[in-house]
Amino acid sequence: MLLTYLPPTENRAQHNRLRRRDIFLILVISIFALGKSYFVDWIYPSNNATLEMNISYVLDIALALWLGKRYAPEMFYYFKLPERSRLALAPLSIAAFMLFLQVPFAHLIFKNPMHVLNGLLMVAMIGLGEEIVCRGLMFNLLRRHGLVKASVISSIIFGSLHFNHLIGGKAPFAVTMQVINAAGFGLFLCGLMLNLRSIWPCIIFHACADFPLAYDVGYAFHNRFGIWSMLADLIMPAMLSITGIILLKLSREYQFERGNFLNSRKQPGVNNVMHPPERSAPAGSF
Repeated sequence: MLLTYLPPTENRAQHNRLRRRDIFLILVISIFALGKSYFVDWIYPSNNATLEMNISYVLDIALALWLGKRYAPEMFYYFKLPERSRLALAPLSIAAFMLFLQVPFAHLIFKNPMHVLNGLLMVAMIGLGEEIVCRGLMFNLLRRHGLVKASVISSIIFGSLHFNHLIGGKAPFAVTMQVINAAGFGLFLCGLMLNLRSIWPCIIFHACADFPLAYDVGYAFHNRFGIWSMLADLIMPAMLSITGIILLKLSREYQFERGNFLNSRKQPGVNNVMHPPERSAPAGSF
């Protein structure tokens, strides 16, 4: 089955109303994502920061799934196994390489079994929570405006959510670089999800990317490689963004959307806004 975006039947007033609704929902989930740790600390004070963070991501996931079921049911289309694609080898290879880079710091990871399990649970919850919120809910709320716009805007929002590290006392320059990196990373994950038509590779890739965070490997990595690590931080956002756009434009959904857009331009008076994907493409469309 392929999600389709047929020429819309909604008029301009309906479109503006839905756009205001989508903006409001994105603001709600963004504010909750920024303040969830303080909310959890208020209702369940604990000295275990990892436990509080995991609970906050569970709340994130629950809210996103509830809003998605009501306002963006198409997000559940991506909760399936990925389609086979040779392009999947590229991100899988990158993820394997990212894990391979952690080998010199194995002593920081394998301190004891509980330390390993806590770290794995942390990266799993980060991957699930942030992907379901940003690539699941936000992206699908925005996609009626086109796949490219939805990918870019949801990725910018995803990056901006990382400004919350300023509250923790992190240096503004380091936080700004993290925001830029996260935005490029988000665009890459949007392209990956559309190309493989599944959110699960994004969740796994995201967890692999945050693997150093769980074991404080990132700081050791930066201290060891110095200037090379800084150069990687500068180059990586551009590389991820370009790769994401390529993956997006090679996806069948983008090709189908583009075909619908070009056909709609031939019909005078048709509003070129993408219609919510509630119907499947006719058999044999591809």
